[in-house]
Amino acid sequence: MPTEDLLLTHPDPPTSRHLHLAVDGARLLRRSWRGGAKGRHSGRDFPNPQAARDALAREAATRMREGYVFVRDSAGAPPGEPVLRCAPPNRHGPQTFDLHPHGHTLAVASLHRDAYGADLHLVDVTTGRRRLLHTETPGTGRGEQTFIHTVLFDADGTGLVYALNGETRHLDLSTGTTRVLARYEQFRTARLPFLRPAGPGRHPASAAAVRHR
Repeated sequence: MPTEDLLLTHPDPPTSRHLHLAVDGARLLRRSWRGGAKGRHSGRDFPNPQAARDALAREAATRMREGYVFVRDSAGAPPGEPVLRCAPPNRHGPQTFDLHPHGHTLAVASLHRDAYGADLHLVDVTTGRRRLLHTETPGTGRGEQTFIHTVLFDADGTGLVYALNGETRHLDLSTGTTRVLARYEQFRTARLPFLRPAGPGRHPASAAAVRHR
């Protein structure tokens, strides 16, 4: 993603919003607009160009948590270049993501503050629009934390398999129902650390990026 010139879009209806961030020397420039309306311009000076670029990166990360995305048509993207860059609203702790077998949807899991709660979102790769699919709440009684270690689409793409603490669960995308596939108690019923469902090329990330192939 460019560090000196970036166009972000918030795709939620009824009208898309846009934010253009650019660095000109040591100055950060902003232009925001909705639909075809005239944009608002603003700027801020920094001590040097690197400080301005750092400010652009921080603002971009904040805006992405609010639902803004970097998105473009894959037909116009060179191989290996991003067509979507986004972030879940929660910035606390690690996040994990997976791409649908057909490439049209991104599943993203992220933690609430101090891991007391977690969310599963789906993101449309073409538009960047995200949808809250499921929320895990802290365990009752002890206020148990909710660590989602991995989220993966199942083989036919109709559900998600995710590891929550010592359980492996399945979430049906059509009904929203969850069921436990397997469970264990860490260092009690198994002398193992937390386990993760296997899958090639799955890594935690603070933001998800989809690249054109």
